[in-house]
Amino acid sequence: MSQLTYSLTFHQNGVIRLAVTVPAQRAYAIGDYHLGQAYEPPSALVREALPFAYRKAFDRAVKWWREKGSSKVMPSKCDLVSLKGKPLGTLYATPNFFYNQIFD
Repeated sequence: MSQLTYSLTFHQNGVIRLAVTVPAQRAYAIGDYHLGQAYEPPSALVREALPFAYRKAFDRAVKWWREKGSSKVMPSKCDLVSLKGKPLGTLYATPNFFYNQIFD
């Protein structure tokens, strides 16, 4: 079996500023399911991939939001904001593996 990965893209003002691939890590219960196991992008690798100026914003973020009830692969979303609440951009994590949706 090949390694499970995520494609990460950082969008700022409608422009993709960063596009990288990171390996998936197992999650506890909430995540993208593959063969009955939940996965998510590893926070440490995502943080390293971001430009230095956005790393603290990622640390403060609520991490990944997922759309509920979709039958297709939907990227997880992470909104980055400054300390003053100004939007800095949005990070999307799209699984590069077969999506087996357990929860509807």
